[in-house]
Amino acid sequence: MRTPVSPIPLIIALVFAASVLPAAEEGALGRLASTSAKEQGAAIEEIVAAGEKYIPAIEEAHLKLGEAQRELRERYRDVVARIRVEQIRKWAVETAPGLDKKLPWDGLQRNLVWMAKPATLTDARRSLCMVSRSAQGWDEAEAARLLALCLADKDPGVRAAAVSALDREEWKGPAAELLVTALKDESEKVRSGAGSILVGRGDQRGLAVVLAGALSKDPAVQEPCSQVIPSLIVAEENQPPRPRFKHTPEEVAVLGKLLAM
Repeated sequence: MRTPVSPIPLIIALVFAASVLPAAEEGALGRLASTSAKEQGAAIEEIVAAGEKYIPAIEEAHLKLGEAQRELRERYRDVVARIRVEQIRKWAVETAPGLDKKLPWDGLQRNLVWMAKPATLTDARRSLCMVSRSAQGWDEAEAARLLALCLADKDPGVRAAAVSALDREEWKGPAAELLVTALKDESEKVRSGAGSILVGRGDQRGLAVVLAGALSKDPAVQEPCSQVIPSLIVAEENQPPRPRFKHTPEEVAVLGKLLAM
């Protein structure tokens, strides 16, 4: 026999949600908190169609809800994620129309729902870059145009995600050149990420940045760069080990420091 579930927590959540919503927004957001699937669906449709209109009120309400209102908090994040996906999809396909049918937009939406708070457009751009890695057969020239925009983003997390998205072995033209450009980024994490990818491809242009990263005080930079260092020695069967690249004096000096550590 199933134990009856008390409706009191849900009632408290709904009352609390109503109390934290601005009066002008109670209509759609109030229905979003409803127990009726029909009312919820209508509210989601209205809120998504309104774009940015309801997002400030949702962010404020989400902030005030406690863990006891976990389901409603997730509902708020879900509806904002739907809005962000529509916005970022429209923005992306203007530059990269081929991505429209290749990117798993539902996966992008899930990534945004799983965030701790309602997603921002910056979150959406970052997630777009990450999810784009699963877009099979994406044209390199088109991808480079879109990811170049992401590499120019003011948020270093978006730029780092764009560098990661450029890591495709088959992309050897404009996408590879974007990695070289990223070696000059003001963010150490962005620079080291681009350098590691280039060195992994046998491109020595990324080596100076990787060596600098291996000496970094930031573990998020130092550890992945240090993992690249062993690949600088080529060991072939029945052959003595040899350096992968012809090193400059500056590179030799840094390698000496690393060996002394």
